[in-house]
Amino acid sequence: MVETDPLPIAVRTDFFTADRSGVRASEEALRLESDLAAFLDGWDELRDLNAELIRESVMSGGSDRPTFEISKQISRAFALRLQGFKFQGNGRNGASFEPRGREVKPPPLLHSDPTFLTGSQEVTVVPGRSKALRFAVDAKDGFFSSGRGILTVTSSHPDIGTEDIAIGPANSGRIRVIITVPAEAQLGAFIVTAGIYTWEKASGGIGPDLEWTTRFNVADAISQPAPPEPTAKTKNRTSEGPQVALLWRRGEQIDLLPTNPGKTDEVPASVVEP
Repeated sequence: MVETDPLPIAVRTDFFTADRSGVRASEEALRLESDLAAFLDGWDELRDLNAELIRESVMSGGSDRPTFEISKQISRAFALRLQGFKFQGNGRNGASFEPRGREVKPPPLLHSDPTFLTGSQEVTVVPGRSKALRFAVDAKDGFFSSGRGILTVTSSHPDIGTEDIAIGPANSGRIRVIITVPAEAQLGAFIVTAGIYTWEKASGGIGPDLEWTTRFNVADAISQPAPPEPTAKTKNRTSEGPQVALLWRRGEQIDLLPTNPGKTDEVPASVVEP
């Protein structure tokens, strides 16, 4: 659910067409869609749950059909069909996906009192878009929910204020922060500072300040990274084609016609990896 009540009524009514059957291509509506997409794309728990459901579906033993062999046949067919095209991307199937920058991993062990706070070294965003930053702190979720500590996030960018920074709740040592960059924001390199200051120890007293800074680049475009050079292990892998996960479904479940035996969707390989 997207709560729009805090917005001025003139802005809210401009989101939708007169018959309320669609969204208008206004600047405010497009920005709302962008912010919502960034929120969902950076939702780690939702991504992990979706990946687990896909893995369960792929590995389910509800059918005695030779799923693995058929998957390999489809993979080879893709290779023949796409021969001559250069695959660009960072996925193992050769598909192109924007790097998600999830190098910040949750702490292996959580404590009653935090000992460190980490985050991304550097991120880049274009004006008019939102960027999700992830921070890791080795404290149990109760440290924040009890009020003993609060994560604060500030930006040195002159056009980004506190109202443009949304801090999510702690979840198993991870905290997601979404920063919205105004459409007319100044370009350049800035700093985002996250910190936990004057927090209360479980045994009483005040703990030491924890702080992390991230280089926050605002650019008119984001350059795609060059594909990695093939190694001895992977250089011949493309002869088998992109990796294919085969899901058996009834035609009416996915809107197939009798003349259409199936359909394909591209997803990152990490989604279906065990």
